[in-house]
Amino acid sequence: VFALPFLPIDYNHDSIIFLTDAKRMFEGQAIYRDFFEFVTPGTPLVYLLLFKIFGLRLWIPNLVIVLLGLGFACLSIVIGKKVMNSGTAILSGAIFLVRVYKCYPDPTHHWFSALTAAATLAVLMERRTSARIVTAGFLCGLTAFFTQSRGFMVALGIGVFLWWECRQRQEDWRRW
Repeated sequence: VFALPFLPIDYNHDSIIFLTDAKRMFEGQAIYRDFFEFVTPGTPLVYLLLFKIFGLRLWIPNLVIVLLGLGFACLSIVIGKKVMNSGTAILSGAIFLVRVYKCYPDPTHHWFSALTAAATLAVLMERRTSARIVTAGFLCGLTAFFTQSRGFMVALGIGVFLWWECRQRQEDWRRW
């Protein structure tokens, strides 16, 4: 995403829509009042935060591409270590970066919501405590903040899994 020394490469991806929205908010306009956006405001707000930190810079989407890739690689290693040995888990993160993420590096709501959905899985995978379930609920809300349908489906999937697990363990429904 960068050519030496730190020259951003323009991929001309869909993030330009969200960058434009963030720029408009940076200049004082309000989303849904001054301009319309079909999806939830998560992605433009991430870009707005980065604009407030670094200013209006062309390299911000490329930075987001790198951060999303690192986030996915780390999460795949964390999740992978729970089901396989450490070496194979690290390999899974590398394969994701080289094979999957390289083909579609578009820093939009799709990747943000997928990252938070994967984080939800990582939180609940080992054990289900009240604190972990609350954290997973927060992450489901964050997922919906980026892509509303994915957030709903992740929450629904978690609810069905918790119900199924409660039935398998033959616990009282109040425990569920």
